[in-house]
Amino acid sequence: MVIGDEAKSPSATPSVEEDMFTLPSGDTVPASLPVVATADLVPFPAVVMSLFIRDTDGMKAIQVASKHYGDYVILGISEGSDEAIDEQPEGVQGIAVLGKILRTVSVSDGSLKA
Repeated sequence: MVIGDEAKSPSATPSVEEDMFTLPSGDTVPASLPVVATADLVPFPAVVMSLFIRDTDGMKAIQVASKHYGDYVILGISEGSDEAIDEQPEGVQGIAVLGKILRTVSVSDGSLKA
């Protein structure tokens, strides 16, 4: 799932004029990022965890983040199962955390481990 203009054009890159914010680490991150909704875990800040992404929208969000957003994504908690998540952000709770993808691995069943 991707929020913003990326939902229409996943290959779009952030523009220079786009709102940015700076992390305590000094990294600059766009204010609009791809969203990965999780149904089976609750993400917390500063915690390294493995995600198994089974839905195509989540995999697309990971790919877009890796290609255009410096591996940053928003990790949100979905209200239902992974299968209940569609392309609308209404299925995601209002509180989320900023996540950084450290690596991705394709799993034999077609899912993605990030």
